Amino acid sequence: MTGGRISSLVDEIISFVDALDPERYACEWMESKGDVSPARYLKTVDDMDEMRTHAWLLAVELSTAAEKGKSLLDLPWYSLN
Repeated sequence: MTGGRISSLVDEIISFVDALDPERYACEWMESKGDVSPARYLKTVDDMDEMRTHAWLLAVELSTAAEKGKSLLDLPWYSLN
């Protein structure tokens, strides 16, 4: 993230969302854990897809905040530190 700008954080989140392939990573994760049951696989794919959806919604919210001209330095949690 550069310059404390929301737009650069949005770009990073979108990059994460684009790179995440729930089926591929669920398979790799389950193989490393040794659990490859079909039910567990489908649940893992659903969980990863939900995480991807939440990340996408976060990017949309942050993009909306960026349009209003805010920077990360304006967020309340940052000013308390």
